[in-house]
Amino acid sequence: MTFLNAILAFGALAFTVPLVIHLLHRTQVKPIDWGAMHWLSNAVALKSRSVQWKQWLLLLLRCLIPVLLALAMSRPLVQSWLTTGAGQPISIAILLDDSASMQARNVIEGSRWNRALSELERISERLPAGSTIAVVLAGDPPQLQSITDRASLTDWIAKWRTKPSMAGSVNIESSIRIAVEWLAKQTSPRRQILAISDFEANDWQPQPTWETAVDGLLDQQLIRPSFAWLQVRDSMQSNPSSGNSKSQSENVFIEQLSVTPRHVFAGQDATIVIRIRNNSSRAIEKVRVRVDVGNNEIEVFEVSLQPSGNLELQSRWKARRADDFLVHATVKYDDSMSVDNDAWYALSVSDPLPILLIDGERSSNAMKSETDFLKLALSPFAYLGSERADSFVCKVVSDNGWNEEMLKEYRAVALCNVATLTNEQQQTLRRYVDNGNAVVVFPGDRLSLDVWNRMPLLREGGLRPGVFSARAVVTSQASEEQSNTVHIETESLEWTVLSEMPKNSLDSLRETQIKCYLPMELDLADDKTTVAASFSNGSPWLIRSDLGSGSLIWFATSCDEGDSNLPSRAVYLPLMQRVFTEIVQRAYPQNLQPGQPWVWRASMRSIDAGNIPSKTFVFDTEGIEHSLLQERWENTRRLGVYSAKKYRGEEKTTNYAVVSSRFTDQPSASDSLLKPADEESLVELSSRLKAGRFEDAKSFVASTRQSWAGREIWSWFWIAAILCFLGEMLLEQSYLSKRAANAADSSRTLRRVL
Repeated sequence: MTFLNAILAFGALAFTVPLVIHLLHRTQVKPIDWGAMHWLSNAVALKSRSVQWKQWLLLLLRCLIPVLLALAMSRPLVQSWLTTGAGQPISIAILLDDSASMQARNVIEGSRWNRALSELERISERLPAGSTIAVVLAGDPPQLQSITDRASLTDWIAKWRTKPSMAGSVNIESSIRIAVEWLAKQTSPRRQILAISDFEANDWQPQPTWETAVDGLLDQQLIRPSFAWLQVRDSMQSNPSSGNSKSQSENVFIEQLSVTPRHVFAGQDATIVIRIRNNSSRAIEKVRVRVDVGNNEIEVFEVSLQPSGNLELQSRWKARRADDFLVHATVKYDDSMSVDNDAWYALSVSDPLPILLIDGERSSNAMKSETDFLKLALSPFAYLGSERADSFVCKVVSDNGWNEEMLKEYRAVALCNVATLTNEQQQTLRRYVDNGNAVVVFPGDRLSLDVWNRMPLLREGGLRPGVFSARAVVTSQASEEQSNTVHIETESLEWTVLSEMPKNSLDSLRETQIKCYLPMELDLADDKTTVAASFSNGSPWLIRSDLGSGSLIWFATSCDEGDSNLPSRAVYLPLMQRVFTEIVQRAYPQNLQPGQPWVWRASMRSIDAGNIPSKTFVFDTEGIEHSLLQERWENTRRLGVYSAKKYRGEEKTTNYAVVSSRFTDQPSASDSLLKPADEESLVELSSRLKAGRFEDAKSFVASTRQSWAGREIWSWFWIAAILCFLGEMLLEQSYLSKRAANAADSSRTLRRVL
């Protein structure tokens, strides 16, 4: 017999309570002989024997009640004959590793993924009748699969064999949390969590953070689920009899694929960067690497790879038109894991972005208008009359020369020393930002503090991030011996657009001479606004707010030389280019981490023309078509390429997204290393998590079937406890009535004797 809640069985020790009470309350009688006592001796002895056995029986019942209650709450399980195949239903949650390393294969055993599916199938066939099963795909982000019975599980397995699931690295804590939540809803008291994985080092490295969280989560359950691991790691590292000299863990893979610059415009050149890694201990010669853009071959390399080394290749490509392109790099090499020999990158090439510059103080003299320096920074080639393509096309209007209809043609608006805005203008600009566009504000000496401070705050639907104070004038005597008393702090920047600038640009930014600036005190109740950069005295210099899918930027200085010499410094052009590119393109990333929602913007010429209806479809990594009502797709846990097509009349646009864990500056290509977790660390980890370890489904079933074949008998103990309680009440009443009768008889006998 075993117990599902063994800790509660210790409650049986409560039987000592009535025993101790009985011993403490025994009457200490001191016999005193007197003359007439011999007349009562025979009667008293006879009745004492009758009372004594009832007292012992009453004490026994009182001791049995806590014992039976403790046994009932500990849920005892009595084993059946295993040869009969009988067993009570269980609930089992399978954590199925679908990280990229599960696609590794060897000649003898096939892929780890297919072996895991075979083990899953064998386990499901041997479950007791009526059992419930759930599969949690454990790659990040984990996902619970809807499985109603064994037939639906069989269908899932058949589908996964032909179209394997492949997500990010294993997320153990989140997977177990999903499994526990599912088990808590099941009726069976037999609850099991089984992790089927290749136990790669990057996924199962012991870490106190998630270990403590997982162990605590399991302990919190009313019925702690049993935890077990089933390992599908390669049984042999090589096959000598096959004559294949390659190690089964040998792997050549694309570690990272990227394009610089991040935002490419029509007419500009782009650099495609491919980083390749050799994971074997031997040099590899004549590896072919091909680069395609939009199904057109760009370049083919033939390279040699050093043992355990990497190599970076660069290919130049000219973006001749605005469109969405797929950059594809492939390594031609036969190794144990082919899925990482290909890599994709979604590249959106845009036409020069239209920017509206609203000038608060226009001038006919060169470089005297508020917007002249900014226009030069955003469109330097057009300003200088060059034929080279700019990233931006700028149009300058006066502070009253624009309206809401005009804004539809522009992706960003810059307010340059604009004194005031009417309520209608302020509401128009707020709607413009909320719809996914950007507004940048450069205050100057014409800004009316009273008017702006009366405008609504950001959280009230306005454009004001806080309270503005009177313009601060910086007294400075800049010279070789004495630097400016106030400078832009570049060592604690809170925006990657600024912090990722080259060191010489940051030094130039820090050396800017500040003459005047607008002090701002942020609204502390606004959680959408952050200070991206500050002055050395702590006052904000650049404030950014994310409003819906749009952006609002506030600078504390103007965009001409009235407040600083920044517009004439070399850093000004790349600074403005980076800021405007980021805020205009911010809302539409195409190269995503697993689980990151994909939001795109279909650039259609007829998008504002009439009431022509449009249709949007998304094709996932399996090529399945999904009809959408909006330009947003949430289900991006599977690695691969997604495409979206939008139709309006005869016009069609196509957008791409690539889901991978290799787009960051420090890409996570650890799934391709094929490095198993250290055996000693796995033993320690399984011991701390109280997890059993198995090599295959047969050993797992053989070890756990004993508990599957048991029958709970807790109801018997509840019934016995209730019967004891009723017996104790009846015996107590009988004892009390007898005691009263005996007392009356003794009193009458005593009166006769006297």
